[in-house]
Amino acid sequence: MAQAHNSKTTQDPNAALMDMLKTVRALRNVVSKETEVLEQTDISAFMGLQDEKLEIARTYYDRMADLLNRKDQIKLAKPEIKAEIARSQKEFSDIVEKNREQLERMGRSTKRLGDRIMGAARREANKENQIIYGSSGRVQDRNKASIGVNESA
Repeated sequence: MAQAHNSKTTQDPNAALMDMLKTVRALRNVVSKETEVLEQTDISAFMGLQDEKLEIARTYYDRMADLLNRKDQIKLAKPEIKAEIARSQKEFSDIVEKNREQLERMGRSTKRLGDRIMGAARREANKENQIIYGSSGRVQDRNKASIGVNESA
């Protein structure tokens, strides 16, 4: 997806905006796909989209930086192209918000799963009767020994 600017693009503000429009649409599409796979809890498909999303995001960043550096030239571009860019950016923002909500949902689900696993590990550890040896090597009372569970795992 990442493409070098050709000489026509670097000179023509309309062409630069059209390139930006294509990039916004490509990024919108990949984020939309990502949101769909998050809704389906398809982690494999989610991970498969990350390289594509990163490549398009880099192109988006580069093109946006170029447009910001040329804001005086961009003012001369056709109003209809600027209006289409504005519409696409709005649509993109809406999709990004849905994506953020799905990412947060996935994060909460992952946290709940981790909490359940740690709870089960603690319960199992507490069920075990441990023999406690004193400093002399003799068996002491048949009390339970405390077992620590490292939660950083």
